[in-house]
Amino acid sequence: MKSLRILAVALLFIFTNCVSTNSQSRYDWKLLGEKKADFVPDRDVIIVNSNPTYNRIKVRVFDGKVLMKDMKVEFGNGEVIDVPLKYVFDEGGYSRDIVLPGTRHIAKIFLRYKTAKTSFEKGVVQVWGSR
Repeated sequence: MKSLRILAVALLFIFTNCVSTNSQSRYDWKLLGEKKADFVPDRDVIIVNSNPTYNRIKVRVFDGKVLMKDMKVEFGNGEVIDVPLKYVFDEGGYSRDIVLPGTRHIAKIFLRYKTAKTSFEKGVVQVWGSR
């Protein structure tokens, strides 16, 4: 009986440790900006008024499906990189962690996208940054 109780406590400890490890992000994410995608192909710019530097970004989508066609990131020194992100994001979906070349100041994020035809509401695209 005592060994069963010890086993149950051990399994509970292992389970809660695994769940908390998987549910928490390893990185400190900060919202850099958001835009609402139209139903026709659209281009938007997120101006990042932030002094911190970032080494990765992530895209999250809310309120509708979004067809992402292209994304570019402009750094504080004027350098621009293309982020290959041609994908249909479901409502509530998000991208992989996009690792940037080094830890950099982000000045602007350029989006080419549209809300998918199957959505009833315009999708909201958020871009998050992590250090």
